[in-house]
Amino acid sequence: MKFEPVYYADKTRPVDFSNPTFSKDFPLTIINPEGYSGIVTLWTKPWDVWDELLERFPRLFQKDSPLVTLTSLYGNGLPQMLANLAYNPQLEYLAITGNDGNAVPSSKYLLNFLEQGVEIGDPLGTIRGTTFPIDLKLKPELFKHLKVEKFKPGDLESVVNFVTREKTYNLRESDRVKIELIQPEFSDYPSDITLHQINEETPIDAWMEIIFRLNRFGKNIQLQKGIRRTLFNLDVHVKNSEVEDREKLRKFNFDLDELNAYRKDMLKGELSEGTTYTYGNRMRKYFGIDALEKVIERFKKDPADRRGFLTLWDVKEDITSSSSSDSSVPCLTDLYFVNLEGKLMLTANFRTHNATSAWMLNFYGLRAIQEYVAKETGIGIGKINVKSRWIGIDPDDAKTNSAIDLVEKNRRKRINVNDPNGYLVIDVRGNKIEADHYSSEGAKLTTYSGETAREIKDQLRQDSAFFSFDHGEWIGYELARAHHKLHGELPEL
Repeated sequence: MKFEPVYYADKTRPVDFSNPTFSKDFPLTIINPEGYSGIVTLWTKPWDVWDELLERFPRLFQKDSPLVTLTSLYGNGLPQMLANLAYNPQLEYLAITGNDGNAVPSSKYLLNFLEQGVEIGDPLGTIRGTTFPIDLKLKPELFKHLKVEKFKPGDLESVVNFVTREKTYNLRESDRVKIELIQPEFSDYPSDITLHQINEETPIDAWMEIIFRLNRFGKNIQLQKGIRRTLFNLDVHVKNSEVEDREKLRKFNFDLDELNAYRKDMLKGELSEGTTYTYGNRMRKYFGIDALEKVIERFKKDPADRRGFLTLWDVKEDITSSSSSDSSVPCLTDLYFVNLEGKLMLTANFRTHNATSAWMLNFYGLRAIQEYVAKETGIGIGKINVKSRWIGIDPDDAKTNSAIDLVEKNRRKRINVNDPNGYLVIDVRGNKIEADHYSSEGAKLTTYSGETAREIKDQLRQDSAFFSFDHGEWIGYELARAHHKLHGELPEL
């Protein structure tokens, strides 16, 4: 049997034995399509492991090698990898090596799936012991022939000994099982995909609105790694950034322990071996200073300081990086802290964002940074603003389908007329419609007056007297009611 991928066929190419290098543009670089072993490197860059294996064990890169391919496993690609393995049951040995992510433990997802199975759900199940959603057509019993072993990063000799064991199964074409994973359904609605703004009370509320907006208004864009449904310059404001209840998070497939592990890692300045970058390292070590401590020093000297800004983007290194992978350079590019009325507001800019699997992790990491600076400066904790220059969801990702389903079942938009621009009291006085405009604290600002609802509407619009969409709807209703009271008819458009 020859290896034939069901998924990522466009990312597959045969190795050139005259120069057996790993192609970053083709993460499924095939060594021997008739082999029976594979290697996954988790979050470690597969080309680094490839190069070391090629130097130390060149026999693995010959035409009769038992090795089919070597590739990464970041987490989201697990369903596609399993579907490929189901269709290629000749793969008998799968070695796991490299560094795993604390927040997205890919090896835990894979091993729990094989060893503990799946909890039934609708339409997706969940891998036992995790919050990872999985297509129920992927059954652990399909992989009983598969021998999987995890090795310490760098223990390549043990990896090679494992993948070069003798083959014990002789499988036929009829043993292939083709699985077509559940695909999310999208409906395109018109909008300016560069001007979406979200204002929500909590991180979960904000995340649900992000998924809703991407699903409804996003544009499908073809990238090198596949189609992504995308919005640009998404501006998200979260008033209450506190860590949420464990059960509430689990309801939306978020694990508090994984989020807390990410929060902890966010403040670490050390860079572990084999890791290209971390946000903590970029903030605290990479540029030769601890930028967080410098921000804290400035606020201690002057609570109204306007230089609480730090960057994680190294223009010289990152813009010239030869890697085709977005994961090799920081997605979080800069942070800005400001003391707003006694509370520390944090604004974070992201170059690119995966809304399904990364946004909530990143937000909780930002909350950890905000807590640290607030504690050290004695300033209260304020809102967090997250600006995503590019944000998307992967239509082929099982997590996306699960997220959309959860949002459809749980998203309830509450009417909110607490407009930061103030409020209006609208009534008929004499032969006029009048709208008294008050600040949020109750101070009267001005009175708008006119004979028709349209006159008042035009005055309010000219002065930008309201900001909230919900408030605007309420104002329209009240103006129509007042116009009818004065004239006995509804206003003309």
